[in-house]
Amino acid sequence: MKENEENLKTESVNFQEIAKPKFCKRKKSLDSKSEIINCVLCFDCFPDTVLMECGHGGICFRCGVKLLKLKGKCPLCRENVTLILKIDVMSQYGNFIKVVDSIDTR
Repeated sequence: MKENEENLKTESVNFQEIAKPKFCKRKKSLDSKSEIINCVLCFDCFPDTVLMECGHGGICFRCGVKLLKLKGKCPLCRENVTLILKIDVMSQYGNFIKVVDSIDTR
């Protein structure tokens, strides 16, 4: 049990250091009355990224790229990440959202 705990400690990453504010775009949430939404990893940047194939999001593109380099797995479901999509959540066309950048790992 202690060995597993040590592995977790050595693999932990400080995403606040990784996602420096100069690389982040802070935006207000879609609903101007609600709070500002931040990346669930660095808590500093606007979440603009979707991990594929699982479809989970809530992270910024910079953390998504770093996550891919370190683990290659979704932090929510631990499924392998094959594609990172940076989206513009303010540009919605019906049921579609504009993809502005991507990284394909296949």
